[in-house]
Amino acid sequence: MIGSVTGCKRSNRVRAFDVVVGITLLVVAGSLTTRAAFADALEEDPVTENEIRAHATYLASAELEGRDAGHPGARLAADYLVRELKSYGLRPLGESWQHAFPMLTVTRYAKSKLTIAETTLEDRAVVTVPAFSGIGSRTAPVVMSTESEVEGRIVAIAAGENEREQALEAIGRGAVAVVLLRHRRVFDTRDVGRHIFRPPIDLEAGPAAWPEGVHDSIRNLIPLSVPVVAIARRARIPVLEAIESGIAVTLEVTQIGERRSTNVFGLLRGSDPAMRDEYVIVGAHYDHIGLDGKGEVLHGADDNASGVAAWLEVAEALASSEERPRRSILFIAWGAEEMGLVGSTAFCRRPPIELASVAACVNMDMIGRKAPDVLHVAAASDDLRAATVAAARRHGFALTSEGDPFHIASTDSHPFVQRGVPTVALTSGLHDDYNTVDDTADRLDIDKIARVARTVLALTRHVGNADARPTFTARPASDR
Repeated sequence: MIGSVTGCKRSNRVRAFDVVVGITLLVVAGSLTTRAAFADALEEDPVTENEIRAHATYLASAELEGRDAGHPGARLAADYLVRELKSYGLRPLGESWQHAFPMLTVTRYAKSKLTIAETTLEDRAVVTVPAFSGIGSRTAPVVMSTESEVEGRIVAIAAGENEREQALEAIGRGAVAVVLLRHRRVFDTRDVGRHIFRPPIDLEAGPAAWPEGVHDSIRNLIPLSVPVVAIARRARIPVLEAIESGIAVTLEVTQIGERRSTNVFGLLRGSDPAMRDEYVIVGAHYDHIGLDGKGEVLHGADDNASGVAAWLEVAEALASSEERPRRSILFIAWGAEEMGLVGSTAFCRRPPIELASVAACVNMDMIGRKAPDVLHVAAASDDLRAATVAAARRHGFALTSEGDPFHIASTDSHPFVQRGVPTVALTSGLHDDYNTVDDTADRLDIDKIARVARTVLALTRHVGNADARPTFTARPASDR
């Protein structure tokens, strides 16, 4: 689930959309009318709790370093998912199991080094990389930005409030690299977290095509054409001495990770020749937010190893079933959700299948914590909502209007809702360990994850076999 800069709930920056209706599921006394048409769809294959535990434990392990999009841990996670999907007998979508898409920036984890004569500055406490830095190595004399001639030089700037604009101005004058002289401890860009923006932007189109309202902080993440480092006050003396002597220094910014990530696909072809070109998408994002400012792993067990573990179990159960659904089931593990629904937005903007052929989209995000009987559902379809409620009741959940609302606009369901695709999102909601080092696999409620997986399995079967497709339901704001 996308987090805010502070790690708190991001509802203050996420608009609830008019097409969304949220409901909360809890175990309560009472009855709920269940449509007879769902009865046959609610039989499901067993879901294995030991496999759920194994999946979640690996995905949330220190080895994967928080699965930050574009970094080795996320690639390991994606490769793991592909191996699992292959072992179930699923097919890739087209010729590839993974479809790549661009991301805004990954210089949060870039390494920096400034070499001045015999002195090398590379400790993050004194030199670090702003999110807008370019990648590369430059050797040149250093001059202050106040000098009239800076072309071909590394330019030192007394950093102010608009550091990117200051650096951009120096580059426009011919600077080959920039050193920001800060008056405080350097700010590790890993502390920034994720910059959340609505509506999602088209990264490939560039800033000129971005809609109005995109905050300046998002634009400030666009990397510049030259490397930039920030120097803390206590490390300024070697830089000032280099300026005084006119010696050449070497400034290096080395990228860790890529500016691309991938969505992972697994296709189960439908059994009915007349319906197999229609799809039910089952999704869960596999990325998390990497390391914290101290370099400690943010494991992301609930967010969202829990959803991916259930996603794998649903895929295995359907693939091993003797009777396949009539419609095709497309399993998608979304990448770069934490950066602003980037993977799901990329899919919807340039879909590898016709979006009109998508009968429904079902998404799981953070389903393994809080009370065993708590499950929140948000649906942009009355049909999907009713089917989800019916399936959830069979697995220990029932309907109430109380509880912490979960907005579909915060998840990878959102790009589908924008395009009128019947959509449902399931989550247990936020908790105290959200986006902290304590969101670990040993704290997951494995039984609960298994029950959510069985709910989604029954729902997927129902939609995959029903004669009629679910109907997209738009609601006015007053009905939310």
